[in-house]
Amino acid sequence: MYYAIECLATTGSQEKLYVTDSYPELTGTTKQGGQFRSSQLWQALYNPNNGGVSLRNKESGNLIAVPAGNNPALLVPNTIENQNKLPDPSAVLNIVGNDPEGYRIVRGLQDQDNNLDLAGNPPYADGVRILFWTWQNDANYKWKFIDVEA
Repeated sequence: MYYAIECLATTGSQEKLYVTDSYPELTGTTKQGGQFRSSQLWQALYNPNNGGVSLRNKESGNLIAVPAGNNPALLVPNTIENQNKLPDPSAVLNIVGNDPEGYRIVRGLQDQDNNLDLAGNPPYADGVRILFWTWQNDANYKWKFIDVEA
């Protein structure tokens, strides 16, 4: 099962933005021709040792990781499948909340002060950088996991 991770905040033309592996950055991009790209699809890998999840990109295999402090999101290699090791602790996330429209908060399991966030202020451009930043309860901190047949 793969997910597209949609932000509640949109572009200036009201297009939805989706978490995208644009190595070395994590960005928010729109669909192409109404279709998701494989770089926009994520698999949730449950970590029973600590109850968190790691989000693995379908195209690259990279995991989303939380940086120290308020900084751009990181992409790290997937050691879970490739080397049969536990992931870097920064790549274990906590997905919390569930508003009536299904939007949730994505934060680090070890650093719950920083949350997945679109950089800057609206209106957002296609390709906007994604950060982990201190919670501010704005639309750019809220994410919906959409089941995608992949």
